Amino acid sequence: MDGANIEIKQHVGDDNIFIFGNTAEQVEEIRRNGYNRVNYYEEDKELHEVLTQIATGTFSPDEPHRYSGLFDSLVNFGDFYQLLADYRSYVNMQESGR
Repeated sequence: MDGANIEIKQHVGDDNIFIFGNTAEQVEEIRRNGYNRVNYYEEDKELHEVLTQIATGTFSPDEPHRYSGLFDSLVNFGDFYQLLADYRSYVNMQESGR
């Protein structure tokens, strides 16, 4: 957990914050070892399906390429903030009902 999340947690309490994803230390380790965002895209069926729908215009049929930049920034051009690495943890937190 990064410093900002620690401060938020202190102010709002455990019952009012949902912590998910990699810790700051894990993020740095992933960077050191080489973050391969394409692996997350290819190995998580649900993530793959959602991102493919975004890329192909499922949510913007009148402008099918409207969100291609979003897809590219996550899958093709680096995903600097490692959002794909946190996806499954986010879904699991949502499903836990916490």
